[in-house]
Amino acid sequence: MPRSDSTKQRLKEEAEKQIAGKDDVQLAPDETTAADDFKFERSPDVYGVVVDCNSESGCVQISGGGKPTIRITTGPGESGFRFEVIPEGQSCMLYGCPTVWYIVPRSKLLTVDLCSFLTRYNERYPSLTVNMGFGGKDLPSVTLPHELLQELLEDTIERNKQRMDLEDSGTFHFDGDLIS
Repeated sequence: MPRSDSTKQRLKEEAEKQIAGKDDVQLAPDETTAADDFKFERSPDVYGVVVDCNSESGCVQISGGGKPTIRITTGPGESGFRFEVIPEGQSCMLYGCPTVWYIVPRSKLLTVDLCSFLTRYNERYPSLTVNMGFGGKDLPSVTLPHELLQELLEDTIERNKQRMDLEDSGTFHFDGDLIS
């Protein structure tokens, strides 16, 4: 069953409360809902999770790394939201149909932006191949044509302005190797 805009907004507002004052993390671009398809994320790719306990029936489990397992039940009869940090070495798994909003390190979203951008522009740049290793701390360097790099940076800046509801604060210039 699709979630209402107001239900989604309440989860987003709760997630925003959890990151207030934390400069090194931000919300993932959207909520995640499992559909009996076993979704999971692993630290350090995610910092934490906010669970909508009143979402569809299921369970959110944080486990691994020799640390205690945390299980959060969702569905009818459950209410409210629950925030949990996902410690290094642990995974957050979604069983059934729970809905969560992940909190991710700022650097993770840049990687997501890059992969999303490259996926969208793959038809225009078919010879471009990029191997982005998720889960590791270091990403391989990528050489991009200047016109693609300029478009990527402009696209990322625009999407981040939209995420943060920023007004245009100036002009973006790209000249060879210089970005200002």
